[in-house]
Amino acid sequence: MRYATERVAPIFDIYFPRMKLVVRELLAARRIDGARVRDILQIGVYQR
Repeated sequence: MRYATERVAPIFDIYFPRMKLVVRELLAARRIDGARVRDILQIGVYQR
């Protein structure tokens, strides 16, 4: 449980606001390109 709260939970803090943007675009366009998702979520870009 400690591992989850220390290592996994912060991931949600980092990505959740950006995930909401992905959902908004999906609702508006009904389609989204994978590259656009990576741009929004900034996957591969270390953020702290």
